[in-house]
Amino acid sequence: MKNKIIIVLALLLATLTGLGMNTTAQASSSAKVYFKRYKESKTFKNEKTATFSYQLPQLRGKSSAIKKINATLRKSYKREVIAKENLYEMVKSIRDSEYTPTNNIHDLVSTNVTYNRNNIISIRSYKDYNYDQLIEISGWTFSLKTGKALNIFDVTKDSNSKVKARLVDRVKQSDLNGYWVKHTDYKATSFYLKGNKAYAYMLTRDGYLHPMIFTSRYK
Repeated sequence: MKNKIIIVLALLLATLTGLGMNTTAQASSSAKVYFKRYKESKTFKNEKTATFSYQLPQLRGKSSAIKKINATLRKSYKREVIAKENLYEMVKSIRDSEYTPTNNIHDLVSTNVTYNRNNIISIRSYKDYNYDQLIEISGWTFSLKTGKALNIFDVTKDSNSKVKARLVDRVKQSDLNGYWVKHTDYKATSFYLKGNKAYAYMLTRDGYLHPMIFTSRYK
């Protein structure tokens, strides 16, 4: 009887250990994310106010892949800081008599995680620049194993040739002389993953608000 109890306890311990290992494996396939919020406003002598806001996503962890992803995201923020300085100079230079759609001009960038599993993380960016009434949607997608930024061909289920054909057709809509069809870097197409879809955004005649939707190889 004593031997049977020992065997049962050993089997139970092995089962619990296995469950613990599975839980760890599942947890490592996604990332913990936090956001840093940067916001500032300036009012100038012409009574115009400029507001800049940026929501910077950062991943928790110390692996080389996490550090690489965070560095890439910080670079995007630094580019927006340059845009912020340009915004301030533009608003400051507006003459009192000059018409503007509003006295409160803003450049706001918000971000959110749209996909975070299967060792892949995808983040959507939404930029609202009200002076030009510009809405710009873009995204980043990374491998949590390597920290590599993935391109649209890395994540789509269709063949590369089919994906590129659709991208070329979209560029043709606003390319009157065929220059951009030949010179566009299609691997640089901005997109984010959500569910089993990839939402790609390219500059067209009617702006960024109409995504191209592809089936993703990640579910």
